[in-house]
Amino acid sequence: MTVRARRVLRSVDVVIGYRSYVRHAREVIPDGVEVREYGMREERKRAREAVRLAAEGRRVAVVSGGDPGVYGMAGLVLSMAEGEGVEVEVVPGVTAACAAAALLGAPLMLDFAVVSLSDHLVPLDEILERARAALESDFVLVVYNPSSSERRHAFRAFLDVLEESVEPERPVGVVWDAYRSRQRVVVTRAGELRSLEDQINMRSILIVGSSRTKVVGEKMITERGYSSRRTGRNSRE
Repeated sequence: MTVRARRVLRSVDVVIGYRSYVRHAREVIPDGVEVREYGMREERKRAREAVRLAAEGRRVAVVSGGDPGVYGMAGLVLSMAEGEGVEVEVVPGVTAACAAAALLGAPLMLDFAVVSLSDHLVPLDEILERARAALESDFVLVVYNPSSSERRHAFRAFLDVLEESVEPERPVGVVWDAYRSRQRVVVTRAGELRSLEDQINMRSILIVGSSRTKVVGEKMITERGYSSRRTGRNSRE
């Protein structure tokens, strides 16, 4: 959570969000602030209520996991606030890609792509097409929402695409519960990822390296080529 996000949560009248995210933020929310928890797939209800309360003159915070602008609530709230005379500020957070990358080492040092395997809003065929294109273009690939009890098929289909697109030795990092009490970090290879299938869930994030990603000790590093870059006569690195 960014410093700005903490300040906002301490200055509002109402906090709205998915119950799991609200509970993670509880320690920051002062006594006396009204808290409204919602269940999964009630995004429109959350956004609608936030806009209604803000239109009444109350200061409202809608919480998301990670960054609200990355697979979060920012777009929906902004859309619903249009024409309602409500001022909306999108407060940045630390998205899971950056959190997981820091724990894994430095895998995002070159161009990377991000996909979510959740097919609730986007057809799975379209998601897999994007993943395949990123892998074949040699992007580092970050995978959000890789699997759940309802979507095991999506992760299995992604594994098929991965194994068809990259060599078995390609480094892959998996992080569970980044910066939370149950944090776990594993560096493996594309050819071995299927053995972790039963452990992959919604609290996991995957980072598939590019052809320039290597494993040093227990860390993933995507090389930018500093050592081979030509420099001017007077430069020092």
